[in-house]
Amino acid sequence: MQGPQGEPGPPGVDGALGPTGPAGAPGALTVYRLAIEADQGIIGNTISGVFQATPTPAALTVPAPVAGTYLLNWYAEVMRTSAGGSSLLFARLRDVTAGATRGLLRDGSAVDNGATGGMPNDTDLFLPGDILPFSGSMVLTLTGADQTFRLEYALSTNASPAEALRARRQRITLTRIE
Repeated sequence: MQGPQGEPGPPGVDGALGPTGPAGAPGALTVYRLAIEADQGIIGNTISGVFQATPTPAALTVPAPVAGTYLLNWYAEVMRTSAGGSSLLFARLRDVTAGATRGLLRDGSAVDNGATGGMPNDTDLFLPGDILPFSGSMVLTLTGADQTFRLEYALSTNASPAEALRARRQRITLTRIE
């Protein structure tokens, strides 16, 4: 049989300081973002065999970023319309500063073209239109000079004066990681 609990004693002396734990991963230092969410159409004969941006361009310009290592991410939803016919559809992320393409989508399926007036929404389950995601990421080293990245679109051949391609939810993010 145990007796009653006694009064607590005085606090003890602090123990010795333990060893330092391992260093954690570095955090994100700087983030630049651009989001053009609107559904925008591009006239067929203006992107026939050439890349162009949407009427409101998805272009991220960063004036003199700190030199270092960055993670570049991009995303867009694209759809060929009935005016696009069976033309090959292209989307790219262009590093305007370096004059280089950082990501490319080439699609020739032409399975189900959508209406020229707008892309179907998530709830439009029975409207025609294949919506293709175009996304990617890459690590790159920047020197500190002004930097511009832009999403651009093209069709292989198209003479239509109507909207032959649509793009929406265009997003570009540049994150300094070192």
